[in-house]
Amino acid sequence: MNKIKITVDLKNSKAVLTRTFPNSKKQTNISQIEFIEDNDQFTITDVFTYKKYRRMGYASMLMYALMGVAKAEKKAIVLFALLDTLPLYQKCGFIPISKFDNRAYCGISLKVANLNPKKSFRCQIAKCDLVWIPPNMNDVSIYL
Repeated sequence: MNKIKITVDLKNSKAVLTRTFPNSKKQTNISQIEFIEDNDQFTITDVFTYKKYRRMGYASMLMYALMGVAKAEKKAIVLFALLDTLPLYQKCGFIPISKFDNRAYCGISLKVANLNPKKSFRCQIAKCDLVWIPPNMNDVSIYL
């Protein structure tokens, strides 16, 4: 049997991808996402794929599953990425928060609630601060 199973567990704040390989009955953990969910957003705190399974699309599959849940809940996903992982997240549709710079971007208005109003937007947002916004949400508030 060759089967992939994705579980998004809101109670335990994690999404897990397991796979049963041919000639095996055992499920092997491949990739995991840990997150915090609140009333406004999902904040991803950790994404992990075992080394021998990296660059095979497993993390993307898991991310798309979490994005499906976020879309159903009408919540944005916020993520603080490492520089070398930016291409993966941008491929999945994440946008650098810095692109908004206190103005609409691609028809979406993003308000970052906990920024210091006395400092510029750009000096408080890192290149690796990313957001994914579900389709049909044009006015979004998040916090970092």
